[in-house]
Amino acid sequence: MLPEQKLDALLVRHEAVESELASALSPEIYVKLSREFAELGPVVETVKRYRGIASEIDDLNALIEDPGTDPEMRSMAAAEKPQLEEQRAFQNENVVVTGAAQPEENALEPVLHEDQSEIHVALAR
Repeated sequence: MLPEQKLDALLVRHEAVESELASALSPEIYVKLSREFAELGPVVETVKRYRGIASEIDDLNALIEDPGTDPEMRSMAAAEKPQLEEQRAFQNENVVVTGAAQPEENALEPVLHEDQSEIHVALAR
């Protein structure tokens, strides 16, 4: 299972960097933030896909468990669920979040390292 708090921190940092890039910055800071924004982009997209798939699975479970659901609809939901669970597992394997838990008052700085087929995200102070 992915640590949701760390994923939330990545999403927040991505939004903060995007917002900072819209302001007047020195060229050095702009380049640094642009690089960070570009590195965070693929991870943020993976997190969003993972969460979207998880939401779809929850919706399917609700349909399957609802006694008022049409039997044909329930059957379609049950048939689709294994494919989504496979996609969720794939997304889960492709984003590995590492790093010790940090108090909320500390700023979290995502540091990305590509290691073969996985993207490793370390949250550092």
